[in-house]
Order: sequence, then C-alpha cells, then structure tokens
Amino acid sequence: MMGHHKTGMVGQHDRNLHFIQNRNRKPMQIERIRSIVRPHQQRKIEHPKAVIYTRVSTSKQVDNTSLELQLQRCREYCRRNSLIIDKEFGGTYESAKSDSDRVEFQKMIKHAKDYKIQYIIAYSPDRFSRTGGSAMQLVAELSVKNNIKVRFATQDTNDDTSIGKFQRDLMLLLSNMDNELRKEKVTSGMKERMRKGYCMCKAPRGYSKSATPGIPVPNQEAEFIKVAFTMKEQGKTNLDIVQHLKAIGCSIDIKRLTEIFRNPFYCGYITHSLIDWELVPGKHEPIISEDTYLNVNNAKVTYNKQPQCEGDSRFPLKGFIVCNKCNTKWTGYTVKQKNIDYYKCNKIGCGCNRSAKQLHSQFEELLTTFKIPSIVIEPLKVQLKMTFDEMNKQKLANKKKLELRANEIADQIKAVKTRFGTGKINEDIYKVTIEQLTLEYNDAIQLVHKANGELSNHKEFVDFTVNLSQSIDQAWNFGDSDIKRRLQWLVFPDGIMYDKQTSNYRTNKVNGLFKLFGAISSTYKNNGEEQTCYSSPISCLVARTGIEPVSKV
Repeated sequence: MMGHHKTGMVGQHDRNLHFIQNRNRKPMQIERIRSIVRPHQQRKIEHPKAVIYTRVSTSKQVDNTSLELQLQRCREYCRRNSLIIDKEFGGTYESAKSDSDRVEFQKMIKHAKDYKIQYIIAYSPDRFSRTGGSAMQLVAELSVKNNIKVRFATQDTNDDTSIGKFQRDLMLLLSNMDNELRKEKVTSGMKERMRKGYCMCKAPRGYSKSATPGIPVPNQEAEFIKVAFTMKEQGKTNLDIVQHLKAIGCSIDIKRLTEIFRNPFYCGYITHSLIDWELVPGKHEPIISEDTYLNVNNAKVTYNKQPQCEGDSRFPLKGFIVCNKCNTKWTGYTVKQKNIDYYKCNKIGCGCNRSAKQLHSQFEELLTTFKIPSIVIEPLKVQLKMTFDEMNKQKLANKKKLELRANEIADQIKAVKTRFGTGKINEDIYKVTIEQLTLEYNDAIQLVHKANGELSNHKEFVDFTVNLSQSIDQAWNFGDSDIKRRLQWLVFPDGIMYDKQTSNYRTNKVNGLFKLFGAISSTYKNNGEEQTCYSSPISCLVARTGIEPVSKV
C-alpha cells in the first residue's frame, strides 16, 4: 500500500514538472502565434479605404458651387478620419427619388463591393438617397454583407451604436419625407396655376407650347380637330370621322378620338385630377365653341368626380374604396331582411363585394400601422420641431421681403397721386398708372396674408399630429361620418384600393408625414429586440432637412 502510494506521488510530481516546463515555454509560443496573427489584423484595420459620392438634382445646378462644396467637405471628412480616398463618383446631376436609375450611384456601389472598400462618404443623407425605407435597407445590407459603412460629412454620427443607427435611419427617412413634401409643394403650385386657367400639363393634340408658359396655342392639327368635331356634330360615326381624317392627312386612333371629344380643353376649359376635376375657364384660345362641344357630347358629360357621401354614417368608405379589378369606386347597400351592410363595386358584372364590418375592421388595422412606438415619440417631436423652426426662419425672411415690396408700391402710389395733384402728369396717365399699381399692391398684400398663414405654430402642429397617430384608429372608429372621411382622406389623399384576391387593401399614395410614421413603426416591429436602446433622450438629432408641415384636418 505504501509503495503504491509513493508511486502515485511520483507520477503526480512528474505531471506537475511537465506543466511547469510547458508554462515556461508558453510566452515564447504566444509570441510566435502573435507574429502570425498580427499582420492579418493590421491589414484589416490600417489605412481604411473610402469612396466619395456627390450629386445635384438637376442639370441647372451643375454649374454652381454645390458639387465643389460637397467634394471639399467629403475630402475634409476623409482627412479628419484618416481614410484613404480610393475613388470619387458622381459629380453630376442624378435624381435621388430612385436608387436603381442612378448610373453613377450604381457604379459607386458596385466598385465599393468589388474592391472591398470600407467606407462610402456622402455630403449629407439627402445627397446619398431620398428613397427612405429602401435607402435604410441598402445601408443595412452594405454593412452586414459587405462590411461597408455609409457616413455623411455634415453629420458626425456613429452607426456602430444602436442610437447612432437610429439617428442614421431617421435622417434617411426624413430625406425621403423632405422629397415628398417638395413634391407636394410643387403640386400645390400647379393646382394654384391651374385654377387661374393655366395649362400645367402636356397640352392635348392640336396645341403646341408658346412663348407664354401655361398658355399653349393652336397648331396645324387644330384644323383637323375642328373638322372632327364638326362631323360628329353632324351625326357622323367615329369610324367615318377617322377614315375621313386619314384621307386628308391626319391619323387619329378611334379610341383617342373619343377622348378628344370628351376633352373640354378644346372649347376653352381646363380640368384635371389635381384640381378635383373642377372646370376652370382657360387662358388658351379654344378651337371649338361651347355649343359645339355640348352638341357633340349631348350635354351629358360631367367632370366633377368628387365622391358624394355626406351624412352616410353607415358607409364612410363609400366612394373612397376603389376596386382593384376594374378601377371603379365602391358603393354601399343594406340587406334589409338581415340588417347587414355591404360594400360592392359599382360596375355592373364585376361581382366584387365585402361586408362593411369586415372592411371597417381591416381599415382600422391599416390605420394602426401608422402608430409611432411610444419610445421614440419625444425624440421624433424634438427632430420635427427643430426642422419646422428652421423652415420658419426662411418664411419669416420671405414675409419681410413681401412686406417691403408692398410698402414700396404704396409709396409709388402716393408719389403718383402727388405728381397728379401738382399737375406734373395728366389724368389719362394718372388713371392708367394708378390702376396698374393698385393691382400690383393688392397682389402683394395677398402674398403677405398667405405668408402669415404659413407661419403657423409648428409646436402645436407636431404635438397634434404625433398624438393623432397614437389613436388614429380609435378616432376613426368612434368619429362621426364627417370625422371619418376627413381622417381617411388626410392619410390617403387619392383614396384606397381593395384587392378581392388577397382580401386586403392596397395604398397608392400616403400623406408624407404618416408615411414617415409608418416607416418608423415598421422598422421597430422588425427590430423589436433593439427598442430598449433608445430610452435615453436624443438631443443631437440633426435639424437640417428642410421639412414643411402639411395642413391639419
């Protein structure tokens, strides 16, 4: 027993000695391993490469200093962060509404992937992309799949952290919203011009552009159009008219001929979906008389397509839902025996219908997608208020310019009256001059009043809109018929389509602000595990996006 015990002790002693010898050699082995690993690590972290992307939106902006300034700031960013510039892309005009259509942008993305570039540097989020959710997805894919980070020279953010990723995504979404609001602003200007009688779209056949924008003039084809109306008024068939026009040198498709006959532009009026099919006297020269137009169309054509559903509390979606199958608006009806309400397509033979209870429930579910996660409400309010305040500064400056112009015209009016009173100008000159100056003064005062209306309290607007998004489904559910219609047209300005095959709604156009809310909500649903990272106040969100508010309900 004792011998066996001693033998065991000797074995343990040998093992301890072997461990000590190995431990003594371990530092040398570690150093040899480090010498192998270190060069590989250094190749990864030393001298990261970057590509620069610059752009402007239109060809008119190419000759100004915008591209030069963007390139200068991007180069400075690379120097500050020790990035080696591998190649510079862009330097031209490319609209950022779509990423796939931009030639230089796609070249830059491909080069960065092929040559294992670590960074893409752009001047600002809106210079990189204005596609919102698509831009967020592209940036995420570049980071995860290609280890490429997108950074902005004007925004010192670190997307290695959750808060930095949120800021980056918010800036990309706001760039998209800015683009949508710019589009709404342009559309608003077009509507205003149309209601004054100007043609803001492509002139119909028989008219060409003139030196005066918005006032096309009849061209050589106008005579053919006039012949077609005359023949139709005399009772000729469309086929006879098409054949006659072809014989005299004008080829018009029979379907296009029907559209021409229904177009009131030829008798001096303008109508368009932008102005809700309102009929406005145009400033252009008509080809035919109003009597000829009415005779051809038997005075039965109407262009007021606004839905008429006032007071119909049982069917608030009547005239708002459009059939995906035949593009016809849905109406409502009640099965009296069961007292059950239904919606159906208004086109005979279409056969699309659904219970009102089901459609109302689905519409409420759709509205819930615009609810903002409570954890980002305050940071979002801060961001929106900052951008709106920034926009107000420019509007205030514009208002002062308008007031200055109105005061100048008022002084001119006084001067003209003084000259007339002292006999320096005669009565004829006085009347013509005063009439012209008075018109200019009234126009200037109207612009001042309009500017006052635009200088709204953005804090109240932001609070109202964000709070509305938190309970918009309930507001629609418990609101009366008028509230429901105003809410649904606010969120979906062009109405909404229903697909019978999928039993679901399809949205063609969403209000810019609610589109932003929906994108934020969708992002948080897809990344719910990171939500707790944003509980701290975000005071450094960028305010440089150029957002304008939409109107309240």
